[in-house]
Amino acid sequence: MSIYTDSIALQGLLKWAFGISGGIAKQLIQDGQVQVNEQVEVHRSKQVVPGDIVDVTQVGTVRVVKENGG
Repeated sequence: MSIYTDSIALQGLLKWAFGISGGIAKQLIQDGQVQVNEQVEVHRSKQVVPGDIVDVTQVGTVRVVKENGG
């Protein structure tokens, strides 16, 4: 997945990358179903940056990369 900024909040990334609602993203994070770089992350506002790998249990995995432009 490509982003055009230096970082993005974890909840926003889940909404954008997986097409899920903010409520579902919030619940997945709070339930410990989201890992950033193989570490469980429970903070919705965690800033995800290029190079990070985000894995959501039974949803999917994305690797964040930065694109120029936008």
